[in-house]
Amino acid sequence: MILSSKERQRCKIAQEQLGEKVAAFGDSYFYALSLNKKMCNGISRIKEENSMGSEFAESLLLFYNWETQGCSKAGYELVLDELERKPQLEASYSQLSDKILGMSDFERFDEETLEISGATFRALMEESATVAIGSASK
Repeated sequence: MILSSKERQRCKIAQEQLGEKVAAFGDSYFYALSLNKKMCNGISRIKEENSMGSEFAESLLLFYNWETQGCSKAGYELVLDELERKPQLEASYSQLSDKILGMSDFERFDEETLEISGATFRALMEESATVAIGSASK
């Protein structure tokens, strides 16, 4: 099938929108299933361990600030804003993030029982269906 340039442009826009929906979908699960709380636990463990070098000081501060806000989505947006203003922190932030993830009990996630409200479950299912339908038609 040969597409006109206008059709190709519409397809490109649709693919970009789908990519945004997939990213938002991951965020929805992260917060709806309280995975952010696991990250908070990992941040607390890093704080207790106090083993990170001084080159991680600014990145640690970003995580500590996020933790004081309950590892909320709004708090994480502030972290992203700061990383955008200080791109030199990206490497240390990424390394620190990996260490925190390793200390956040995600390895036992498959064995956990999750409790969510019916409304949250319904919203996640609707988002899942939207993303799956969008991916299938891509």
